[in-house]
Amino acid sequence: MHVTIRLAPEVAPIIQQVATEKGKDVASFLEEFIQEAFTVPRRSRTLDEILAPFRAQVEASSMNDTELEAFFEAVREQRFQEQQSHG
Repeated sequence: MHVTIRLAPEVAPIIQQVATEKGKDVASFLEEFIQEAFTVPRRSRTLDEILAPFRAQVEASSMNDTELEAFFEAVREQRFQEQQSHG
């Protein structure tokens, strides 16, 4: 299956950086990431297990708390604006 996704401009460099650090191109990294998300056993996982990949990505990005908060606020605002313009 071939899928095209749109990413916020702020997200693309982070994904690129993490993929590079893992020695993968973006497409391979995202494919592996998605496969893992759907093949991990459906047992109950701890919050630490669930958040571990996210925490690793944030650490790899070298973003501080203020930058991370600004990133999420920008993504939230962009999504809100998109929803407002569509309906």
